[in-house]
Amino acid sequence: MAGKNSDCSANALSPLSEADDIELTIVPHIAFKRRDGEEGVEDETLEAQMRRWGGIEKILTTKGGLSDEEALRAVCSPHSECKEKAALWLRREHEKLRSAEQARTGAPVRLGGCMSRLEIADIAMTMLEPCESAPGDHLLSLLLELLDVDRHRVALASKQPPEFDVAAQIEGQLRAKGRSISSRKLAQAVEVNHVTITRWRNDAKYQEMVEHWAESPEERRRRIAAARNRPK
Repeated sequence: MAGKNSDCSANALSPLSEADDIELTIVPHIAFKRRDGEEGVEDETLEAQMRRWGGIEKILTTKGGLSDEEALRAVCSPHSECKEKAALWLRREHEKLRSAEQARTGAPVRLGGCMSRLEIADIAMTMLEPCESAPGDHLLSLLLELLDVDRHRVALASKQPPEFDVAAQIEGQLRAKGRSISSRKLAQAVEVNHVTITRWRNDAKYQEMVEHWAESPEERRRRIAAARNRPK
């Protein structure tokens, strides 16, 4: 079916009809084969794809709050603007997963109710595959975040020298033994200026790394166990 590039914003969607221009785009790289010797049997690969689409549409409506029409367009339409509402919701779900992982509470998917990264990525790729134009801002950002490209670029922009990691490790391991070290001694150990150590100690990333190295395996196990037993 030939389709027009219609406005797929939340307020512009019109009821579906026989004359509607929604296109069910079959992804080119999927090969369809019939079972040998049996005429009239439905194409199994196509049937499996349609079931997968239906499952994704159900997730978008029941969990993502999209209407049936919005979910259908997000999955099947070749127009990238139809994907943006679903992509924004998936970005928020991915951020929840990242936050849970950063909190190191253990099993954020199984115990914390987060969507898995694989599930989010599968939905994102399913929405991307039929697109006939470049993905919209939210879908593109979602793909970058799933690949951790956003974090990589931030890290490159504020990349610290190797001495930064070494200093945090030394300080954290000493803290684990109940000991401390002055800025000047730590600066001598990693061969930087003591003013640099003072600046690093005010850095949130440095403090996080020190805490990581200061935490014993037993303390980590107790923290994870306590998080799992915390009432929901």
